Amino acid sequence: LSKDPSAIAFYAIPSAVIPAWIGSAIGTLRPFMTAEHCRTLFALFAIKVAAVIWRGLYVSRRNLRLGKPFTVGFGSDDNQTAAELARRKSSTRYIASVCSFLAGWILVAHIGIGNALVSFLVFTFVWKTEPTTAIVTAIVCGGFTSCCPFLIHLFILKDVPLDLWVMGLPGVYLGAKIAPKIHEAIGIGNILAAFVIFLLLVAVLMVS
Repeated sequence: LSKDPSAIAFYAIPSAVIPAWIGSAIGTLRPFMTAEHCRTLFALFAIKVAAVIWRGLYVSRRNLRLGKPFTVGFGSDDNQTAAELARRKSSTRYIASVCSFLAGWILVAHIGIGNALVSFLVFTFVWKTEPTTAIVTAIVCGGFTSCCPFLIHLFILKDVPLDLWVMGLPGVYLGAKIAPKIHEAIGIGNILAAFVIFLLLVAVLMVS
């Protein structure tokens, strides 16, 4: 945010976060899925994420063969104009709100993740934002969305394993520090390809 505030589509955040808060609160307090259903849902979600990433890689490598720069995403040269037109449509905000509510209600409340990917897809295909803006804004929305169910579990349900949560923080911090060096050494394309394989393996483990 301090380096490039323009990378965040602030105008789209309310439509992505507020409905997701409502949905995740309802789903957390009134869950409707069993543990087996959650495992299956997580597997399907992992496959969907892998498919989205793989499509982005395919499009980017195809553009590279055509002489265009390698940028992982679904953007086009007229993204700026398309984004401005989408921003003015009330239907855009409505679609984004509905998708965010469903993501919070079904995904976030039961498997703990989901709104970041849904937000990325909505920003890309509904708001027509540039890929970089869609990714950064979706990460921000995912973080904000997780606050609501976390607080519910912490103060109302009182079932948060704080010791495990605290143990994970150093790993997250360390990963954030070394990630740029690994990214530079390996390359974003190879990292995402490995991530696709990892997601597919996780999906298999969830249903096996």
